[in-house]
Amino acid sequence: MRGILTLTCAVYLSIGKLLGQVIGLKELMGTGDMWPYLLAVSGLPAILQFVSMLFFPEAPCYLYIDKGDEDGCKKALQWLCREDDVNLKIELEDMRKERESAQVTQTKTMLDGLRDRSVRWQLMAMLIPSSGPNFCGINAVSGRTLSITPVLKVLKGGVLKSIDI
Repeated sequence: MRGILTLTCAVYLSIGKLLGQVIGLKELMGTGDMWPYLLAVSGLPAILQFVSMLFFPEAPCYLYIDKGDEDGCKKALQWLCREDDVNLKIELEDMRKERESAQVTQTKTMLDGLRDRSVRWQLMAMLIPSSGPNFCGINAVSGRTLSITPVLKVLKGGVLKSIDI
């Protein structure tokens, strides 16, 4: 569960941008005296995520493979999966095999991962889509739109009267 919560960063970021745009309108909270409250609203998703993480146990794989805590792993598996003893033993046996294989293999550094040809396509498959939004110009459009909006003068009917740039 902790892994799922930490992977929701992009979702929280998108929701935060949307809420910031909507709540920042002058009609809602976009005035000078409402600024402290508007700033406080941005911390609510972070507080919600932090508090919810306190109620979830550590990942069973982390407890058993990395820390070697078999009892904690059993408790976490029972809490998360509500499994019987047979399935629990199967899961623990799989983790035991993974732990033994992890102890035999040599730990790789980040530089080793970048140099390894066997993972090059996987790295490209991650880097290209994740860097695409940064280079598409949406941030520039968003920033420019916010700086131009006060300059535009729009009539009640929605007709553009003048642009003073």
